[in-house]
Amino acid sequence: MENKHIDNWRNIRESGWAAWVIKRGILGFGVPMSLFFAIQIWLTSGIVPALFMFFPSALIGGAIFGLTTWKLSEWRYYSCEKTSQISESLPKDIARHD
Repeated sequence: MENKHIDNWRNIRESGWAAWVIKRGILGFGVPMSLFFAIQIWLTSGIVPALFMFFPSALIGGAIFGLTTWKLSEWRYYSCEKTSQISESLPKDIARHD
């Protein structure tokens, strides 16, 4: 992660994981995927599916996606923070510079 990504993630973290899961997981991933599958069924079979059939999968799938991406981003953030702390504590002649 670069410094600008770390700073961006710090800003995102302030809004909390629930906002991330709702915005990026459910609304950003779950709902579009449900619409995609509904349109795909309609185009391939000619049956117009009720969108409420896909709503539970949008919630569950989107929440899983949102939580997974949150956890992965947190892991990357903490590993970068730890790496920067280690490099700051090393003597300047052996510290890695970007």
